[in-house]
Amino acid sequence: RERGYQSDDLPTALAAFTATRWEIVARLAKLTPQERQRTGLMAGTQQITIAELASTMMAHDSEHLDQLAELCHELGTRSRP
Repeated sequence: RERGYQSDDLPTALAAFTATRWEIVARLAKLTPQERQRTGLMAGTQQITIAELASTMMAHDSEHLDQLAELCHELGTRSRP
């Protein structure tokens, strides 16, 4: 599901993103190791486990954090989002 963060101001988008990720973390924390091995289809074509999906999301988010850190550096700010 597409969230559309681009249409929000930064504090609103960041708050929504953070809340969504915490909801996901809370759901994942309740799963047993066996439940994390359940599979589904990503993009309707690729079989993936819940654990693999969580790992993919973490790598994706990390990539965006690196991009934001680079942008902050270019803009002359020292803080990381």
